[in-house]
Amino acid sequence: MQYTLGMQRHKAPKTGIARLFLILLLLLFVAVLGYALFAYWRYERVSVAPHPCLGAGDCVSVNNVDLYYRIEGSRIDTVPVILVHGGPGDSSLSFKSGFSFLAADRRVLYYDQRASGQSELKKDNQDLSMETLVGDIEALRRDVLKTERIILIGHSFGGALAQRYALAYPERTAKLVLLGSLRVNNGMKSAFFWRYLGPALYASAMGFPPATGADADAWLTRYANQETANRMGNPADAHKLDGTGLVSFIAWRELSASLPGKNYHEELRQLNVDTLCMYGAHDAVYTGEPVAAELASLMPRFRMVRFEHSGHWIYLEEPDRFAAELTTFIAE
Repeated sequence: MQYTLGMQRHKAPKTGIARLFLILLLLLFVAVLGYALFAYWRYERVSVAPHPCLGAGDCVSVNNVDLYYRIEGSRIDTVPVILVHGGPGDSSLSFKSGFSFLAADRRVLYYDQRASGQSELKKDNQDLSMETLVGDIEALRRDVLKTERIILIGHSFGGALAQRYALAYPERTAKLVLLGSLRVNNGMKSAFFWRYLGPALYASAMGFPPATGADADAWLTRYANQETANRMGNPADAHKLDGTGLVSFIAWRELSASLPGKNYHEELRQLNVDTLCMYGAHDAVYTGEPVAAELASLMPRFRMVRFEHSGHWIYLEEPDRFAAELTTFIAE
């Protein structure tokens, strides 16, 4: 009996430590879950500040929303270009004048994606999804450019969207150009995770947005501007993106949640479209060389070009070489 009691006294401290450890784990889980729920609420509560289609260009009604667009160039005997901006939530102002050289030989259409830039932002029924944005590009091809085929140039998030369009409409895609492109799903498979737990990760890096749409746009734009220098080949070139407008928080939030899912690897292997991928040596891993190399291993008619002195905005950082590479590719 004494031996048994001794053993019980000897085991009791270990049992107490195990219980304490489990309690601490439970408290940690509750804290993390509470933070995730709080972050989700803070990000989802941002109200929309609706506005009509704005700007000095033209507006066209596309799939129940008015999109801002402008066209440079007038030739109708060559295949036109549609430029697809990044973000999500940026605007065509981010292209600045970096593509005007194309307008000598063809029409170049700049547009702001729905809920972004000067395009209409509705209070309800915005339908911000990758599928809808693909449909918007098709409507611009059909109803505005009135052309059988287009050359699609996508930058950053716009590269993922351009890939999705080419997969949906390969017969309409004459050529595909990807600039510092995201993967087609941004390398994220779980839509549920990024919808409900993503805000906690965003908040850990960015903090919490204001509750009103206009203030949230300004908040997100300040954060994006702070990161610009870090994504340039030469941080002193960050000023080249001055005056490129606000980033739409609503578009960023909803489209970031729409990106995750299928990786489309098998479909990309079957995509029979000439594709040029250009990236900066100093770009981030999720839009730089790793993405280009992965796409090169998948796509059959693919060429990639590395810009040694650039980061994420090669058309602004090395404009002369960029123009030469793009002109050659389009002319081939």
